[in-house]
Amino acid sequence: MAGALCLALFACEQEQVSPDVTLLNSKQSELNLQPEKSQKERQFKASLTYEGNSIAGQSCEVRPWSDDSVPIELNLDGKASQMGRVTGIHNGCMQMPSGTSVGTTGSLVSSNGQEIWYKCDHLKRWYVDEERNMVIYRGTATIVGGAGRFEGATGSFVILVSQDLSQPEGIYVGEADLDGLISY
Repeated sequence: MAGALCLALFACEQEQVSPDVTLLNSKQSELNLQPEKSQKERQFKASLTYEGNSIAGQSCEVRPWSDDSVPIELNLDGKASQMGRVTGIHNGCMQMPSGTSVGTTGSLVSSNGQEIWYKCDHLKRWYVDEERNMVIYRGTATIVGGAGRFEGATGSFVILVSQDLSQPEGIYVGEADLDGLISY
């Protein structure tokens, strides 16, 4: 009896197993294993207006460079390439008195609900335009994703901000132009 069992095991060890390619291909298509869609790089531009204020009584979540930082929240409105009409929110910390923005994030939402999310790498006071009574900020931002067709979007853009200096302290009104590249 032991010899028969040994012979049976020996016979199994010698049997070669070859994969059934047809079966493997059908299982792969059942699981719907598709390669990731390739992203195409496109120009991204936006022209926005904004208004908002510093948020009294709150502190910045990001460790500021000084204790004089105040949280800000801006409402955005305008037009963006790839999106059409957009609204959005821009949150961050404004370091006073330098006007450098730190820990800034934002989102743009199209009228049909498509979204682009970004994170400001830096936004710094560039110069004061005394003729127009505006302070000009310049910086860069990184696109970190989105929703709808912009899910998984990547890219970056330059931000040029013109802020109206005639507003009371803590009130922010102005315009922002974004210019860069997006892949989705």
